[in-house]
Amino acid sequence: MTQIMVVGANPAWQKVVRCERLVPGEVVRVKKGQAGAAGKGFNCAQAVSTLGECALLVTGIGIDGDSWRAACRDQRLEVFELPLAGEIRTATTVVDADGTVTEIVEEGPPAAAWSQEALEERMSAHPAGSPIALCGTFPEGFDPARIVSRLESRAAMVLVDSIPLARQILQTPVPCPGLVLKLNFTEWKSVTQHWTVDGVFSEVRKRLGDVRMVLTAGSDGAYAEDETGRRRHFPVAPAVHGAQLHPIGAGDAFTAGILVGEVRELPFFECCSFGSLTAQLSCRQPLPSRLVRAEVDRLWAELA
Repeated sequence: MTQIMVVGANPAWQKVVRCERLVPGEVVRVKKGQAGAAGKGFNCAQAVSTLGECALLVTGIGIDGDSWRAACRDQRLEVFELPLAGEIRTATTVVDADGTVTEIVEEGPPAAAWSQEALEERMSAHPAGSPIALCGTFPEGFDPARIVSRLESRAAMVLVDSIPLARQILQTPVPCPGLVLKLNFTEWKSVTQHWTVDGVFSEVRKRLGDVRMVLTAGSDGAYAEDETGRRRHFPVAPAVHGAQLHPIGAGDAFTAGILVGEVRELPFFECCSFGSLTAQLSCRQPLPSRLVRAEVDRLWAELA
């Protein structure tokens, strides 16, 4: 089985709480909901595993790492550890009664002195024909330029869902035939300083040439362009009546769907369609990027 490497160096413990209304400056009483492991890398890797594929999670690991290791084992994840000089951060999701979602994210600890070298060596050792995903921010102590340099000449899919790495690639392009750049619309606008889908894609193509791109846009769905410049829009299906939607982590489920589609040898736009489906279904679960495989398989079969 092809192994998908997911790099998520900035892990987090996710806590979901609910309140009647979040009012700044007031005491807000909350009802505790679900809690569990998270962070973009973990979210993506556990979704890949849930969908039945083999995931290697290259993860930061704090000095409080035993619980984190147990969470990874629960998801049947093979793990390669990048030591962090502190405790794993916490991310708190506050859900108002009207469905408004507020995310409060702590800053994570810095990397240990040897974590950069460990990451570079593990990336270089990953089989040339197997996909890699690079997800989220990196703790202090990692050098984006050195990470990007390890992508040179990789022909298998290299999916970059990381603002610092996307910025680095746009500033100093590397020859990477398998490259896919994926960010949400807000992130793309920050990186390119363009404010429309057309402007974002045109700017990236001007700098990088024949590159594949994905832009997720919340309720507007997602847009993708292949290496030839052909574009597809993937709209959001009507929500199930009365369902509580939890959008945090939907982008990570989207990434997982693209990667799973790739190892199943689907064409690029079909990979994106599968990613769109997994993202939308993940919104029905309280914790980020959780999926029910039977539900995904059933709805994908209906679409096919």
